[in-house]
Amino acid sequence: MLNLDDGPKLAEKQEFNFTSILLAFIIVGAVTATNIWWNGSKAQAQTVEYEKYFGYGFSFEYPRGTTLNVSGFGGIAANESAGVLSGFLEGEDQLLEEIIIIWSPPEPVPRLEEALENVFGSGQNDTSFTIKQYGNSSKDGHDLLYAYFTASNPDTGAWSGVLGIWNCTQTGRMFTVYLAYPGGSTLQGDLETCFQQFLESFRCHPFERFPGKMRPARRNLPDAVADLVNVSLMVLLCIGFTFTFMMEKFPNFAHVNYATIGSMVSFYMVRAWGFDPYDTWPFAALFGGAVGVILYIGVVRPIGERTRKWTRDIVLTFTSFVIAQMLVSITGIFSYWVRYYSLKIPSRGFVLKVADFNLNGLPGISLIGPLACVVLVVGLHLFLTRTRSGISLRATAEDEDLAAVLGINTFHAHIASWFISGALSALAGSIITLWRGMGFGGSDDLLISVMAGSALGGLSNIYGAIIGGVLVAMAQKTLSYVLLQLFGLGVKLWERLFPIIFIYVIMTVMPNGLTGLKDPLQSLRSLRAQLKRLKSALLVLK
Repeated sequence: MLNLDDGPKLAEKQEFNFTSILLAFIIVGAVTATNIWWNGSKAQAQTVEYEKYFGYGFSFEYPRGTTLNVSGFGGIAANESAGVLSGFLEGEDQLLEEIIIIWSPPEPVPRLEEALENVFGSGQNDTSFTIKQYGNSSKDGHDLLYAYFTASNPDTGAWSGVLGIWNCTQTGRMFTVYLAYPGGSTLQGDLETCFQQFLESFRCHPFERFPGKMRPARRNLPDAVADLVNVSLMVLLCIGFTFTFMMEKFPNFAHVNYATIGSMVSFYMVRAWGFDPYDTWPFAALFGGAVGVILYIGVVRPIGERTRKWTRDIVLTFTSFVIAQMLVSITGIFSYWVRYYSLKIPSRGFVLKVADFNLNGLPGISLIGPLACVVLVVGLHLFLTRTRSGISLRATAEDEDLAAVLGINTFHAHIASWFISGALSALAGSIITLWRGMGFGGSDDLLISVMAGSALGGLSNIYGAIIGGVLVAMAQKTLSYVLLQLFGLGVKLWERLFPIIFIYVIMTVMPNGLTGLKDPLQSLRSLRAQLKRLKSALLVLK
Protein backbone atom coordinates (compact mmCIF):
# COMPACT_ATOMS: atom_id res chain seq x y z
CA MET A 1 0.00 0.00 0.00
CA LEU A 2 1.14 3.55 -0.69
CA ASN A 3 1.65 6.03 2.14
CA LEU A 4 0.67 9.64 1.56
CA ASP A 5 3.64 10.70 3.65
CA ASP A 6 5.91 9.08 1.07
CA GLY A 7 4.73 11.41 -1.70
CA PRO A 8 7.82 13.64 -1.83
CA LYS A 9 10.08 10.60 -1.67
CA LEU A 10 8.30 8.87 -4.55
CA ALA A 11 8.36 12.04 -6.60
CA GLU A 12 12.09 12.25 -6.02
CA LYS A 13 12.63 8.56 -6.83
CA GLN A 14 10.80 8.55 -10.14
CA GLU A 15 13.27 10.79 -12.00
CA PHE A 16 15.37 8.94 -14.62
CA ASN A 17 19.14 9.14 -14.45
CA PHE A 18 20.44 10.45 -17.79
CA THR A 19 24.04 9.66 -16.81
CA SER A 20 23.18 5.96 -16.33
CA ILE A 21 21.51 5.78 -19.76
CA LEU A 22 24.51 7.47 -21.42
CA LEU A 23 26.88 5.08 -19.67
CA ALA A 24 24.84 2.09 -20.94
CA PHE A 25 25.12 3.40 -24.52
CA ILE A 26 28.89 3.82 -24.15
CA ILE A 27 29.29 0.24 -22.85
CA VAL A 28 27.14 -1.22 -25.66
CA GLY A 29 29.09 0.73 -28.27
CA ALA A 30 32.45 -0.34 -26.86
CA VAL A 31 31.49 -4.03 -26.79
CA THR A 32 30.09 -3.88 -30.33
CA ALA A 33 33.17 -2.09 -31.73
CA THR A 34 35.50 -4.60 -30.07
CA ASN A 35 33.53 -7.54 -31.51
CA ILE A 36 33.52 -6.09 -35.04
CA TRP A 37 37.28 -5.43 -34.88
CA TRP A 38 38.03 -8.90 -33.51
CA ASN A 39 35.85 -10.81 -35.96
CA GLY A 40 36.85 -8.65 -38.91
CA SER A 41 40.52 -9.52 -38.48
CA LYS A 42 39.96 -13.25 -38.82
CA ALA A 43 40.40 -14.89 -42.19
CA GLN A 44 37.49 -16.98 -43.34
CA ALA A 45 38.10 -20.57 -44.31
CA GLN A 46 37.55 -21.47 -47.92
CA THR A 47 36.46 -25.06 -47.34
CA VAL A 48 32.77 -25.94 -47.33
CA GLU A 49 31.48 -26.87 -43.87
CA TYR A 50 28.20 -28.72 -43.35
CA GLU A 51 25.54 -28.66 -40.68
CA LYS A 52 22.76 -31.11 -39.84
CA TYR A 53 19.04 -30.32 -40.12
CA PHE A 54 16.43 -32.25 -38.14
CA GLY A 55 12.73 -31.60 -38.49
CA TYR A 56 9.33 -32.78 -39.78
CA GLY A 57 10.42 -36.41 -39.72
CA PHE A 58 13.53 -36.15 -41.93
CA SER A 59 17.11 -34.94 -41.76
CA PHE A 60 19.91 -33.93 -44.12
CA GLU A 61 23.20 -32.05 -44.26
CA TYR A 62 23.52 -28.62 -45.85
CA PRO A 63 26.41 -26.17 -46.38
CA ARG A 64 27.04 -23.84 -43.47
CA GLY A 65 25.74 -20.38 -44.33
CA THR A 66 22.58 -21.62 -46.04
CA THR A 67 19.41 -19.73 -45.12
CA LEU A 68 16.55 -22.20 -44.56
CA ASN A 69 12.83 -21.36 -44.63
CA VAL A 70 9.85 -23.67 -44.09
CA SER A 71 6.31 -23.06 -45.36
CA GLY A 72 3.08 -25.02 -45.75
CA PHE A 73 0.42 -25.69 -48.38
CA GLY A 74 -2.98 -24.06 -48.85
CA GLY A 75 -2.77 -21.81 -45.82
CA ILE A 76 -1.97 -24.74 -43.48
CA ALA A 77 1.30 -24.55 -41.60
CA ALA A 78 4.00 -27.07 -42.45
CA ASN A 79 3.71 -30.34 -40.54
CA GLU A 80 5.00 -33.91 -40.77
CA SER A 81 2.48 -34.69 -43.53
CA ALA A 82 3.20 -31.86 -45.97
CA GLY A 83 5.41 -28.83 -46.34
CA VAL A 84 8.18 -27.11 -48.27
CA LEU A 85 11.72 -26.36 -47.13
CA SER A 86 13.78 -23.96 -49.21
CA GLY A 87 17.41 -23.04 -48.71
CA PHE A 88 19.65 -20.39 -50.29
CA LEU A 89 23.44 -20.22 -50.04
CA GLU A 90 24.78 -16.86 -51.13
CA GLY A 91 28.27 -15.66 -51.97
CA GLU A 92 29.53 -12.11 -52.05
CA ASP A 93 27.62 -11.14 -55.17
CA GLN A 94 25.61 -14.14 -56.34
CA LEU A 95 23.56 -17.16 -55.31
CA LEU A 96 25.78 -20.25 -54.96
CA GLU A 97 23.25 -23.00 -54.30
CA GLU A 98 19.49 -23.45 -53.98
CA ILE A 99 17.86 -26.38 -52.16
CA ILE A 100 14.14 -27.18 -52.21
CA ILE A 101 12.61 -30.16 -50.39
CA ILE A 102 8.90 -30.89 -50.77
CA TRP A 103 7.13 -33.59 -48.75
CA SER A 104 3.49 -34.43 -49.40
CA PRO A 105 1.03 -37.35 -49.25
CA PRO A 106 1.85 -40.03 -51.86
CA GLU A 107 -0.25 -40.63 -54.94
CA PRO A 108 -2.66 -43.61 -54.74
CA VAL A 109 -0.74 -45.17 -57.64
CA PRO A 110 2.76 -43.69 -57.55
CA ARG A 111 3.94 -42.63 -61.01
CA LEU A 112 7.20 -40.87 -60.45
CA GLU A 113 7.82 -40.20 -64.14
CA GLU A 114 4.66 -38.07 -64.42
CA ALA A 115 5.46 -36.29 -61.18
CA LEU A 116 8.89 -35.35 -62.50
CA GLU A 117 7.44 -34.03 -65.75
CA ASN A 118 4.85 -32.00 -63.81
CA VAL A 119 7.57 -30.37 -61.73
CA PHE A 120 9.49 -29.29 -64.82
CA GLY A 121 6.29 -28.17 -66.49
CA SER A 122 5.28 -25.99 -63.54
CA GLY A 123 7.94 -23.37 -64.17
CA GLN A 124 7.22 -19.86 -65.38
CA ASN A 125 6.50 -19.31 -69.06
CA ASP A 126 9.76 -17.42 -69.55
CA THR A 127 11.83 -20.23 -68.01
CA SER A 128 13.03 -23.01 -70.30
CA PHE A 129 14.19 -26.44 -69.05
CA THR A 130 16.25 -29.01 -70.90
CA ILE A 131 16.54 -32.54 -69.53
CA LYS A 132 20.10 -33.78 -69.90
CA GLN A 133 19.85 -37.22 -68.33
CA TYR A 134 17.22 -39.42 -66.68
CA GLY A 135 18.15 -42.02 -64.09
CA ASN A 136 16.72 -44.63 -61.74
CA SER A 137 18.21 -45.56 -58.40
CA SER A 138 17.16 -46.35 -54.83
CA LYS A 139 17.03 -44.29 -51.69
CA ASP A 140 16.86 -46.10 -48.32
CA GLY A 141 15.11 -49.00 -50.07
CA HIS A 142 12.71 -46.80 -52.09
CA ASP A 143 12.54 -46.41 -55.87
CA LEU A 144 14.09 -43.10 -56.90
CA LEU A 145 13.69 -41.27 -60.20
CA TYR A 146 16.01 -38.37 -60.94
CA ALA A 147 16.99 -36.13 -63.81
CA TYR A 148 19.83 -33.70 -64.48
CA PHE A 149 18.78 -30.54 -66.29
CA THR A 150 19.81 -27.08 -67.43
CA ALA A 151 17.53 -24.05 -67.34
CA SER A 152 17.60 -20.41 -68.28
CA ASN A 153 15.57 -17.32 -67.52
CA PRO A 154 15.94 -13.77 -68.91
CA ASP A 155 15.97 -12.32 -65.40
CA THR A 156 18.03 -14.87 -63.44
CA GLY A 157 20.30 -16.24 -66.17
CA ALA A 158 21.29 -19.88 -66.66
CA TRP A 159 21.67 -22.62 -64.08
CA SER A 160 22.01 -26.36 -63.88
CA GLY A 161 20.60 -28.76 -61.37
CA VAL A 162 19.10 -32.10 -60.51
CA LEU A 163 15.68 -33.17 -59.31
CA GLY A 164 14.77 -36.44 -57.62
CA ILE A 165 11.45 -37.91 -56.49
CA TRP A 166 10.62 -40.99 -54.43
CA ASN A 167 7.91 -42.40 -52.19
CA CYS A 168 8.86 -43.19 -48.58
CA THR A 169 6.74 -46.20 -47.68
CA GLN A 170 7.68 -46.07 -43.99
CA THR A 171 6.19 -42.61 -43.44
CA GLY A 172 3.64 -42.54 -46.27
CA ARG A 173 5.06 -39.43 -47.92
CA MET A 174 6.43 -38.43 -51.31
CA PHE A 175 9.68 -36.49 -51.32
CA THR A 176 10.79 -34.12 -54.09
CA VAL A 177 14.36 -32.87 -53.85
CA TYR A 178 15.64 -30.03 -56.03
CA LEU A 179 19.27 -28.81 -56.17
CA ALA A 180 20.23 -25.91 -58.44
CA TYR A 181 23.51 -24.12 -59.12
CA PRO A 182 23.55 -20.80 -61.05
CA GLY A 183 26.03 -20.78 -63.90
CA GLY A 184 26.62 -24.50 -63.50
CA SER A 185 29.28 -23.96 -60.81
CA THR A 186 28.84 -26.46 -57.95
CA LEU A 187 30.32 -26.20 -54.48
CA GLN A 188 32.43 -29.35 -54.56
CA GLY A 189 33.07 -31.62 -57.53
CA ASP A 190 30.60 -32.14 -60.34
CA LEU A 191 26.81 -32.07 -60.15
CA GLU A 192 26.53 -35.84 -59.81
CA THR A 193 28.91 -35.84 -56.83
CA CYS A 194 26.93 -33.10 -55.09
CA PHE A 195 23.66 -34.97 -55.61
CA GLN A 196 25.08 -38.25 -54.32
CA GLN A 197 26.50 -36.53 -51.22
CA PHE A 198 23.15 -34.95 -50.53
CA LEU A 199 21.29 -38.25 -50.90
CA GLU A 200 23.73 -40.02 -48.61
CA SER A 201 23.07 -37.47 -45.86
CA PHE A 202 19.28 -37.42 -46.37
CA ARG A 203 17.13 -39.59 -44.07
CA CYS A 204 13.46 -39.65 -45.02
CA HIS A 205 12.17 -41.89 -42.19
CA PRO A 206 14.03 -41.42 -38.91
CA PHE A 207 10.70 -42.23 -37.16
CA GLU A 208 9.17 -45.61 -36.46
CA ARG A 209 5.94 -46.29 -38.35
CA PHE A 210 2.84 -47.69 -36.62
CA PRO A 211 -0.63 -48.40 -37.97
CA GLY A 212 -2.46 -45.11 -38.33
CA LYS A 213 0.13 -42.96 -36.60
CA MET A 214 3.79 -42.05 -36.41
CA ARG A 215 5.70 -42.14 -33.13
CA PRO A 216 8.67 -39.81 -32.72
CA ALA A 217 11.95 -41.18 -31.48
CA ARG A 218 12.92 -40.77 -27.84
CA ARG A 219 13.39 -37.13 -26.84
CA ASN A 220 17.06 -36.21 -26.49
CA LEU A 221 19.04 -33.28 -25.12
CA PRO A 222 18.54 -30.95 -28.11
CA ASP A 223 14.75 -31.37 -27.77
CA ALA A 224 14.91 -30.48 -24.08
CA VAL A 225 17.06 -27.47 -24.90
CA ALA A 226 14.54 -26.43 -27.56
CA ASP A 227 11.80 -26.52 -24.93
CA LEU A 228 13.92 -24.35 -22.65
CA VAL A 229 14.43 -21.74 -25.37
CA ASN A 230 10.70 -21.72 -26.19
CA VAL A 231 9.87 -21.23 -22.51
CA SER A 232 12.32 -18.32 -22.32
CA LEU A 233 10.76 -16.62 -25.33
CA MET A 234 7.25 -17.08 -23.97
CA VAL A 235 8.25 -15.61 -20.60
CA LEU A 236 9.71 -12.47 -22.19
CA LEU A 237 6.62 -11.93 -24.35
CA CYS A 238 4.16 -12.57 -21.51
CA ILE A 239 5.96 -10.14 -19.19
CA GLY A 240 5.72 -7.35 -21.75
CA PHE A 241 2.07 -8.07 -22.54
CA THR A 242 1.10 -8.12 -18.87
CA PHE A 243 3.13 -5.00 -18.15
CA THR A 244 1.21 -3.02 -20.78
CA PHE A 245 -2.14 -4.33 -19.52
CA MET A 246 -1.30 -3.35 -15.94
CA MET A 247 -0.48 0.22 -16.98
CA GLU A 248 -3.11 0.84 -19.68
CA LYS A 249 -5.92 -1.58 -18.70
CA PHE A 250 -6.43 -2.93 -22.25
CA PRO A 251 -4.83 -5.83 -24.19
CA ASN A 252 -2.27 -4.60 -26.69
CA PHE A 253 -2.71 -6.87 -29.74
CA ALA A 254 0.28 -5.21 -31.40
CA HIS A 255 2.64 -6.32 -28.63
CA VAL A 256 3.94 -9.45 -30.34
CA ASN A 257 4.48 -7.50 -33.57
CA TYR A 258 7.37 -5.77 -31.84
CA ALA A 259 9.07 -9.16 -32.03
CA THR A 260 8.94 -8.97 -35.83
CA ILE A 261 10.49 -5.51 -35.64
CA GLY A 262 13.31 -6.84 -33.48
CA SER A 263 13.98 -9.70 -35.89
CA MET A 264 13.92 -7.22 -38.79
CA VAL A 265 16.56 -5.01 -37.13
CA SER A 266 18.86 -7.92 -36.31
CA PHE A 267 18.48 -9.42 -39.79
CA TYR A 268 19.43 -6.21 -41.57
CA MET A 269 22.35 -5.37 -39.27
CA VAL A 270 23.83 -8.84 -39.76
CA ARG A 271 23.25 -9.19 -43.50
CA ALA A 272 23.96 -5.59 -44.53
CA TRP A 273 26.57 -4.38 -42.05
CA GLY A 274 28.21 -7.61 -40.92
CA PHE A 275 27.31 -7.37 -37.23
CA ASP A 276 27.52 -10.37 -34.96
CA PRO A 277 23.88 -11.43 -34.22
CA TYR A 278 24.35 -11.06 -30.48
CA ASP A 279 25.66 -7.52 -30.87
CA THR A 280 22.38 -6.54 -32.52
CA TRP A 281 20.31 -7.36 -29.43
CA PRO A 282 20.76 -3.98 -27.68
CA PHE A 283 19.94 -2.10 -30.88
CA ALA A 284 16.86 -4.25 -31.56
CA ALA A 285 15.66 -3.70 -27.99
CA LEU A 286 16.21 0.05 -28.23
CA PHE A 287 14.42 0.20 -31.57
CA GLY A 288 11.48 -1.86 -30.29
CA GLY A 289 11.24 0.29 -27.18
CA ALA A 290 11.32 3.44 -29.29
CA VAL A 291 8.48 2.11 -31.47
CA GLY A 292 6.45 1.45 -28.31
CA VAL A 293 7.02 4.99 -27.05
CA ILE A 294 6.10 6.50 -30.44
CA LEU A 295 2.87 4.49 -30.56
CA TYR A 296 1.94 5.60 -27.04
CA ILE A 297 2.66 9.30 -27.62
CA GLY A 298 1.30 9.45 -31.17
CA VAL A 299 -1.68 7.08 -31.01
CA VAL A 300 -2.67 5.60 -27.65
CA ARG A 301 -2.46 8.70 -25.47
CA PRO A 302 -4.31 11.07 -27.84
CA ILE A 303 -7.10 8.56 -28.47
CA GLY A 304 -7.38 7.75 -24.77
CA GLU A 305 -7.70 11.42 -23.82
CA ARG A 306 -10.37 12.08 -26.47
CA THR A 307 -12.47 8.99 -25.72
CA ARG A 308 -15.10 8.70 -23.04
CA LYS A 309 -13.94 6.81 -20.00
CA TRP A 310 -16.43 3.94 -20.26
CA THR A 311 -15.52 3.26 -23.92
CA ARG A 312 -11.77 3.96 -23.69
CA ASP A 313 -10.63 0.36 -23.19
CA ILE A 314 -12.60 -1.13 -26.08
CA VAL A 315 -11.60 1.70 -28.44
CA LEU A 316 -7.91 1.26 -27.59
CA THR A 317 -8.23 -2.50 -28.00
CA PHE A 318 -9.49 -2.06 -31.56
CA THR A 319 -6.79 0.54 -32.13
CA SER A 320 -4.09 -1.91 -31.09
CA PHE A 321 -5.47 -4.42 -33.59
CA VAL A 322 -5.22 -1.83 -36.38
CA ILE A 323 -1.65 -1.02 -35.31
CA ALA A 324 -0.78 -4.73 -35.46
CA GLN A 325 -1.99 -4.96 -39.06
CA MET A 326 -0.08 -1.80 -39.92
CA LEU A 327 3.16 -3.26 -38.52
CA VAL A 328 2.65 -6.44 -40.56
CA SER A 329 2.34 -4.33 -43.72
CA ILE A 330 5.48 -2.39 -42.83
CA THR A 331 7.35 -5.65 -42.41
CA GLY A 332 6.23 -6.81 -45.86
CA ILE A 333 7.31 -3.52 -47.43
CA PHE A 334 10.70 -3.79 -45.74
CA SER A 335 11.16 -7.34 -47.03
CA TYR A 336 10.31 -6.25 -50.57
CA TRP A 337 12.80 -3.39 -50.34
CA VAL A 338 15.54 -5.69 -49.02
CA ARG A 339 14.93 -8.28 -51.70
CA TYR A 340 14.74 -6.06 -54.77
CA TYR A 341 16.51 -2.78 -53.94
CA SER A 342 18.86 -2.93 -50.97
CA LEU A 343 20.55 -6.28 -50.33
CA LYS A 344 18.88 -8.09 -53.25
CA ILE A 345 18.60 -11.31 -51.28
CA PRO A 346 15.55 -13.49 -50.49
CA SER A 347 13.95 -12.22 -47.28
CA ARG A 348 10.56 -13.94 -47.01
CA GLY A 349 11.50 -14.41 -43.38
CA PHE A 350 14.23 -13.32 -41.01
CA VAL A 351 16.56 -16.25 -40.27
CA LEU A 352 20.08 -15.98 -38.85
CA LYS A 353 20.68 -19.53 -37.61
CA VAL A 354 23.72 -19.96 -39.85
CA ALA A 355 25.38 -16.96 -38.19
CA ASP A 356 25.25 -18.58 -34.73
CA PHE A 357 28.15 -20.39 -33.10
CA ASN A 358 28.17 -24.00 -31.89
CA LEU A 359 29.24 -25.28 -28.49
CA ASN A 360 29.61 -29.05 -28.12
CA GLY A 361 27.12 -29.61 -30.94
CA LEU A 362 24.51 -27.20 -29.56
CA PRO A 363 23.71 -23.81 -31.13
CA GLY A 364 24.86 -20.90 -29.03
CA ILE A 365 21.36 -19.47 -28.74
CA SER A 366 20.27 -22.57 -26.80
CA LEU A 367 22.57 -21.41 -24.00
CA ILE A 368 22.58 -17.62 -24.40
CA GLY A 369 18.79 -17.34 -24.87
CA PRO A 370 17.69 -18.89 -21.54
CA LEU A 371 20.56 -17.17 -19.73
CA ALA A 372 19.51 -13.79 -21.14
CA CYS A 373 15.93 -14.46 -20.04
CA VAL A 374 17.00 -15.21 -16.47
CA VAL A 375 19.18 -12.09 -16.33
CA LEU A 376 16.35 -9.91 -17.65
CA VAL A 377 13.79 -11.33 -15.22
CA VAL A 378 16.10 -10.77 -12.26
CA GLY A 379 17.02 -7.31 -13.53
CA LEU A 380 13.37 -6.36 -14.00
CA HIS A 381 12.58 -7.52 -10.46
CA LEU A 382 15.39 -5.40 -9.03
CA PHE A 383 14.32 -2.45 -11.19
CA LEU A 384 10.71 -2.58 -9.98
CA THR A 385 11.57 -3.07 -6.31
CA ARG A 386 14.86 -1.24 -5.74
CA THR A 387 15.00 1.74 -8.13
CA ARG A 388 13.22 5.08 -8.09
CA SER A 389 11.74 4.66 -11.55
CA GLY A 390 10.51 1.13 -10.81
CA ILE A 391 8.70 2.19 -7.66
CA SER A 392 7.01 4.95 -9.65
CA LEU A 393 5.84 2.43 -12.27
CA ARG A 394 4.32 0.16 -9.62
CA ALA A 395 2.56 3.08 -7.96
CA THR A 396 1.13 4.27 -11.29
CA ALA A 397 -0.08 0.78 -12.22
CA GLU A 398 -1.78 0.34 -8.83
CA ASP A 399 -3.59 3.70 -8.73
CA GLU A 400 -2.68 6.37 -11.27
CA ASP A 401 -4.75 9.13 -9.66
CA LEU A 402 -3.20 8.53 -6.25
CA ALA A 403 0.28 8.36 -7.80
CA ALA A 404 -0.29 11.74 -9.42
CA VAL A 405 -1.40 13.19 -6.07
CA LEU A 406 1.81 11.89 -4.53
CA GLY A 407 3.81 13.89 -7.06
CA ILE A 408 4.74 11.13 -9.52
CA ASN A 409 5.00 12.10 -13.17
CA THR A 410 2.58 9.51 -14.56
CA PHE A 411 3.30 10.53 -18.16
CA HIS A 412 6.95 9.48 -17.74
CA ALA A 413 5.79 6.27 -16.07
CA HIS A 414 3.62 5.37 -19.06
CA ILE A 415 6.47 6.10 -21.47
CA ALA A 416 8.81 3.87 -19.45
CA SER A 417 6.29 1.00 -19.43
CA TRP A 418 5.80 1.15 -23.20
CA PHE A 419 9.55 1.27 -23.74
CA ILE A 420 10.15 -1.76 -21.51
CA SER A 421 7.38 -3.87 -23.09
CA GLY A 422 8.50 -2.96 -26.62
CA ALA A 423 12.15 -3.68 -25.82
CA LEU A 424 11.40 -7.10 -24.30
CA SER A 425 9.28 -8.17 -27.26
CA ALA A 426 11.83 -6.91 -29.82
CA LEU A 427 14.61 -8.75 -27.97
CA ALA A 428 12.51 -11.92 -28.11
CA GLY A 429 12.24 -11.41 -31.88
CA SER A 430 16.03 -11.15 -32.18
CA ILE A 431 16.38 -14.42 -30.27
CA ILE A 432 13.83 -16.09 -32.57
CA THR A 433 15.92 -15.24 -35.67
CA LEU A 434 18.75 -17.35 -34.25
CA TRP A 435 16.52 -20.17 -33.06
CA ARG A 436 13.88 -20.95 -35.68
CA GLY A 437 13.46 -17.80 -37.79
CA MET A 438 10.66 -15.25 -37.92
CA GLY A 439 8.22 -15.02 -40.81
CA PHE A 440 5.81 -12.22 -41.64
CA GLY A 441 2.97 -13.90 -39.77
CA GLY A 442 5.19 -15.48 -37.14
CA SER A 443 4.29 -12.95 -34.48
CA ASP A 444 0.55 -13.49 -35.12
CA ASP A 445 0.99 -17.17 -34.28
CA LEU A 446 2.45 -16.14 -30.93
CA LEU A 447 -0.35 -13.76 -29.94
CA ILE A 448 -2.86 -16.35 -28.70
CA SER A 449 -0.17 -18.24 -26.77
CA VAL A 450 1.06 -15.02 -25.14
CA MET A 451 -2.49 -14.03 -24.18
CA ALA A 452 -3.05 -17.49 -22.71
CA GLY A 453 0.14 -17.29 -20.66
CA SER A 454 -0.64 -13.82 -19.34
CA ALA A 455 -4.23 -14.77 -18.50
CA LEU A 456 -3.09 -17.96 -16.76
CA GLY A 457 -0.64 -16.11 -14.55
CA GLY A 458 -2.92 -13.14 -13.94
CA LEU A 459 -3.10 -9.94 -15.96
CA SER A 460 -2.41 -7.82 -12.89
CA ASN A 461 0.81 -9.46 -11.77
CA ILE A 462 4.23 -9.48 -13.48
CA TYR A 463 5.35 -12.58 -11.59
CA GLY A 464 2.17 -14.32 -12.68
CA ALA A 465 3.18 -13.64 -16.29
CA ILE A 466 6.43 -15.55 -15.67
CA ILE A 467 4.56 -18.52 -14.23
CA GLY A 468 1.91 -18.44 -16.96
CA GLY A 469 4.50 -18.23 -19.74
CA VAL A 470 6.35 -21.26 -18.44
CA LEU A 471 3.19 -23.34 -17.93
CA VAL A 472 1.63 -22.53 -21.30
CA ALA A 473 4.84 -23.24 -23.23
CA MET A 474 5.31 -26.59 -21.48
CA ALA A 475 1.62 -27.50 -21.68
CA GLN A 476 1.52 -26.90 -25.45
CA LYS A 477 4.56 -29.08 -26.00
CA THR A 478 3.41 -31.85 -23.67
CA LEU A 479 -0.16 -31.89 -24.99
CA SER A 480 1.04 -32.04 -28.59
CA TYR A 481 3.40 -34.90 -27.77
CA VAL A 482 0.74 -36.92 -25.93
CA LEU A 483 -1.95 -36.44 -28.59
CA LEU A 484 0.56 -37.27 -31.33
CA GLN A 485 1.23 -40.58 -29.58
CA LEU A 486 -2.48 -41.32 -29.30
CA PHE A 487 -3.93 -40.08 -32.61
CA GLY A 488 -1.02 -39.68 -35.02
CA LEU A 489 0.01 -36.86 -37.32
CA GLY A 490 -3.51 -35.51 -37.87
CA VAL A 491 -3.29 -33.80 -34.48
CA LYS A 492 -0.67 -31.37 -35.84
CA LEU A 493 -3.32 -29.69 -37.98
CA TRP A 494 -5.22 -28.69 -34.83
CA GLU A 495 -2.22 -27.66 -32.76
CA ARG A 496 -3.01 -23.95 -33.02
CA LEU A 497 -6.33 -24.50 -31.25
CA PHE A 498 -4.60 -25.51 -28.01
CA PRO A 499 -3.92 -21.93 -26.78
CA ILE A 500 -7.55 -20.98 -27.52
CA ILE A 501 -8.70 -23.93 -25.41
CA PHE A 502 -6.33 -22.79 -22.65
CA ILE A 503 -7.83 -19.30 -22.68
CA TYR A 504 -11.39 -20.65 -22.49
CA VAL A 505 -10.57 -22.93 -19.55
CA ILE A 506 -8.60 -20.23 -17.74
CA MET A 507 -11.28 -17.56 -18.15
CA THR A 508 -13.92 -20.03 -16.97
CA VAL A 509 -12.14 -21.62 -14.01
CA MET A 510 -9.97 -18.76 -12.79
CA PRO A 511 -10.63 -15.45 -14.58
CA ASN A 512 -8.09 -13.68 -12.36
CA GLY A 513 -5.33 -16.18 -13.12
CA LEU A 514 -3.23 -18.26 -10.76
CA THR A 515 -2.07 -15.27 -8.74
CA GLY A 516 -5.70 -14.22 -8.13
CA LEU A 517 -6.98 -17.71 -7.28
CA LYS A 518 -8.54 -17.82 -3.80
CA ASP A 519 -10.94 -20.78 -3.92
CA PRO A 520 -9.96 -23.49 -6.45
CA LEU A 521 -12.98 -25.65 -5.58
CA GLN A 522 -15.37 -22.79 -6.26
CA SER A 523 -13.71 -22.26 -9.64
CA LEU A 524 -14.12 -25.93 -10.54
CA ARG A 525 -17.77 -25.85 -9.51
CA SER A 526 -18.24 -22.80 -11.75
CA LEU A 527 -16.70 -24.68 -14.68
CA ARG A 528 -18.99 -27.66 -14.06
CA ALA A 529 -22.06 -25.40 -14.01
CA GLN A 530 -21.05 -23.72 -17.28
CA LEU A 531 -20.53 -27.09 -18.96
CA LYS A 532 -24.01 -28.14 -17.89
CA ARG A 533 -25.49 -24.95 -19.35
CA LEU A 534 -23.57 -25.57 -22.59
CA LYS A 535 -24.93 -29.12 -22.75
CA SER A 536 -28.49 -27.88 -22.19
CA ALA A 537 -28.11 -25.28 -24.94
CA LEU A 538 -26.92 -27.95 -27.38
CA LEU A 539 -29.90 -30.16 -26.52
CA VAL A 540 -32.27 -27.25 -27.19
CA LEU A 541 -30.68 -26.67 -30.60
CA LYS A 542 -31.21 -30.31 -31.50
